[in-house]
Amino acid sequence: MEDKLIVSNVLTFSKGLIEVLIHSVIESSTDNVHQVLKKQLVDNLALQNEIFKFMEQEGWYTLKNAPKQKIESSRDKFNCN
Repeated sequence: MEDKLIVSNVLTFSKGLIEVLIHSVIESSTDNVHQVLKKQLVDNLALQNEIFKFMEQEGWYTLKNAPKQKIESSRDKFNCN
């Protein structure tokens, strides 16, 4: 299997795990369980960021800058003032 595909799959899995952990933290019923799950969430967020940075350095994950008008439109859409 190609390295890019393997790392991409790991990133996708990591994102899925983070979603599960977020819901688990929210639904945890005791402080001890909440703290353990919260630590796992923070650790996995850091790992996901490392995977993303690695993919970006390898040129496997590229970002496009959004046009200024689109950013302003989105900001205005959610502006509560």
